Amino acid sequence: MALECLRQVFISILCRGNDEEEGFRSARLPDCIIIDILNRLPLQVLVRCQSKRDYLGALISSRDFMTLHLSKAKARGPMLLLHDSTTDHEKRNKKLYVLTNYMTKPLKIQNLYLRPQLMVNNKKYRGQNPGHPPHIRFSCQGVILFVNDACCATTCYVLNPTTQEEVIVQRTIQLCHRLLCALYYCPVDHQFKLLSAGVISDSLVEYSVYTFKTQTWREIRGTSVNLVPQYKKGSPAIVNGALHWITNYDLQGNKNKPHDCENNGIIVFKMDKEQIYAKPHPGSVCNVAHLDNEHKFMMTLLVMENNLCFCHLLASQPALALDIWILDDYKKWAWNKTYNINLFPYGPGRNPQYLHWSMKPLYIQDGLFLFYIKSDRHLFLYDLHHKTLNHVLLPQMIKLRPFGSYIKTLLPIVA
Repeated sequence: MALECLRQVFISILCRGNDEEEGFRSARLPDCIIIDILNRLPLQVLVRCQSKRDYLGALISSRDFMTLHLSKAKARGPMLLLHDSTTDHEKRNKKLYVLTNYMTKPLKIQNLYLRPQLMVNNKKYRGQNPGHPPHIRFSCQGVILFVNDACCATTCYVLNPTTQEEVIVQRTIQLCHRLLCALYYCPVDHQFKLLSAGVISDSLVEYSVYTFKTQTWREIRGTSVNLVPQYKKGSPAIVNGALHWITNYDLQGNKNKPHDCENNGIIVFKMDKEQIYAKPHPGSVCNVAHLDNEHKFMMTLLVMENNLCFCHLLASQPALALDIWILDDYKKWAWNKTYNINLFPYGPGRNPQYLHWSMKPLYIQDGLFLFYIKSDRHLFLYDLHHKTLNHVLLPQMIKLRPFGSYIKTLLPIVA
């Protein structure tokens, strides 16, 4: 009731039309001022107002307001997305949480409410593991993509927890052989899309884009890169209007043999022109110019202050460390080794095969590097400037597992 009264006050005071009664003329405030006022309201209020089919609802759904709200959400910085990894298949509802502040005790953890009616909460899942609940594959601009099966991803549940909008994408048997590489928000047409890669011959990779508005897949023409991205390590690093992955393998070589990453260590996808090409990571200067599959999984791409970061886990005797390289000049593609983090006192062991599975770099924000040790469920926050490390202890009563960065937005999945 209070929210409805507030909405009526906005409509009557801020959004009224011309009125010449009582000897004066009142004009509606300019849209830019109303948008600025709306952008200061709590997110829950905006969601409720957006559901009404009136002037306020249309204004909140407008592209101008969405763009402003998205930019302010990015400026506030990301939260850490957590999911309940309890292996209880009788639990019907997915449970998602966000960690908003790492330095306070107790930690500030918020529950992302998901309506029980959502299909992602349906017990009758499809896939190779019937009854196994969907898990998170990607997160982008406040929208989360779940898949029902880690290998085939026959069913994708795309969900915005803020607005409770959900879209189901069913992939045919032919499409299931294509790797689901990314969920991204195109800055040109302001739409969410999916990117997949399919190996159609021994030396050819075919990339396709799925548009939610038309519900169709479209092949990207003119792709000459025969590289497969490392798609299972979470969402790609997005910077400079492009998606970035560590290269998984090169079809021109052998999947099980080392490849030359001085030339094709990173796969780049430009969202505006839909171009795919390869660029080098600092392999020639970080002693990983030729890599096997074991060491490739010890590399991660992150974003720090709008710069691409290359994180390389060093697990050689006698040291255990993490090097962070910053791409200072994107046009010239110039890397600079900026940080070296000593992990020996905190690492679970020095076995490279064990480390690449156990350690998960999450993201870097405001000079703080957040990473997770899966083996003992420990979350660490490393201050890159002061070289200090804090242990963030997650609640033990819930099996929370970090996924990555997350921001709350009002962006529609189908625009």
